Amino acid sequence: MPSGHGNGWWADVPGRLQTHFEISRARSMPTKEEGRSVVARIRMPLPEGYPTYHRAISFSHPHLQFVVLERMEIAGNAVVEDVRVAGGATAGHLLEELKHSRGVRSVERIENAQNAAVYRLTIDMPPLSEILKELRLITRFPVSFSGAECRLLVVAPKGKVRTLLSRMLKIAPDTRVEAIRSEVFEGPTGLLTPRQQEVFQVALSVGYWDVPRRATLADIALRLHVAKSSISETLAMIEKKLLHEIHESDLQLFESRTGLH
Repeated sequence: MPSGHGNGWWADVPGRLQTHFEISRARSMPTKEEGRSVVARIRMPLPEGYPTYHRAISFSHPHLQFVVLERMEIAGNAVVEDVRVAGGATAGHLLEELKHSRGVRSVERIENAQNAAVYRLTIDMPPLSEILKELRLITRFPVSFSGAECRLLVVAPKGKVRTLLSRMLKIAPDTRVEAIRSEVFEGPTGLLTPRQQEVFQVALSVGYWDVPRRATLADIALRLHVAKSSISETLAMIEKKLLHEIHESDLQLFESRTGLH
């Protein structure tokens, strides 16, 4: 049982924040209850020759993190997506490269800050989006891609997740389900206010708690259009609540195993 914020326990907090409130890790998918909705986290290595910009740009800039914030289908078998790029000084200087990238019809930079930028792209419909549309599946945004790999969360009945996976494997044979949760994740609603939940989800998605840290307070403030000081205060309250919850969970587990109450 952790007695305080010692180095060993504290060093593991970023991972525990994700596993405690995101999705449980699993190696395989159960075969029963095929109709029950799950949240599946899927990793798809984007193969060479992938017909949209996602693979080439992330392969060329492996130090950058690309996050699709929103995506909207439009006429002409195309989509518009807002993509946040962070992780280095080159993040705000990709406009010309994106203009000449595969599958890109138009692009504009709509936000720019130190080591981060947001681009709005009109692109050909990506093959993965076509599959999701055909299967009528919803993916949770933001969707991240880096180093020629895409990671996404899909909410669907288990049977449809299996179908999705089989279709994705035809495009990228190394695609795999990294984690799955047997019921839809709604976030730590019992602990956090709606505003804190929003900040929590953004901070988690952009890698604020990753080791090494991939995003700063300024990055999160840019995404949410608020002052950095406001984000700092909100994150401090979130961490206080979640760490208290983790500590209480550890205490209950210790008591259940030892019989001490």
